[in-house]
Amino acid sequence: MPDSRIEQARSFLLTEAELSPREDWEAALDPAMDGAQRALQLQIVDAYLSGDVDSIVAHAHPDVEIVQAPELPGARSYHGREGMLEALLDWPLQWERFVLTPRRIFAVDDEWVLTVALHSGRAKIGIDVEAELVWAVRWRDRLITRWETYMTVEAALHAVALHRSE
Repeated sequence: MPDSRIEQARSFLLTEAELSPREDWEAALDPAMDGAQRALQLQIVDAYLSGDVDSIVAHAHPDVEIVQAPELPGARSYHGREGMLEALLDWPLQWERFVLTPRRIFAVDDEWVLTVALHSGRAKIGIDVEAELVWAVRWRDRLITRWETYMTVEAALHAVALHRSE
């Protein structure tokens, strides 16, 4: 992966994004979540907060698929670890100011974890935006194999149910 892209993502996470502190992410974790899942979620949060892009990408399966909600402007899909890096950059770089605030993180089962978070800020097109989005992330062997974005928890749960029946 190009070092310039990794550095661009690191710089964004450390200087431009307004990410809630670790305490907010810990508070958003469902207390009923398995200890290993909780620890893995916090490990990823710590990587984001410290700008450790290498760790984030290393937690992606080589064939990871990232799918943005079709309702979002410019929605697309990404594949592989290079796609993970692109996804880390594409969504946030659409903002002049980007704030991410966790609301709830919970396990659907031993593979799927949903993160409900408030995304807000000022888009580069000059519009102030605030939307609660849901990430459905499938973990296998401590690697992200799929990461999908939804507009509601209900839509995310429905998609997870469909994936589980595949």
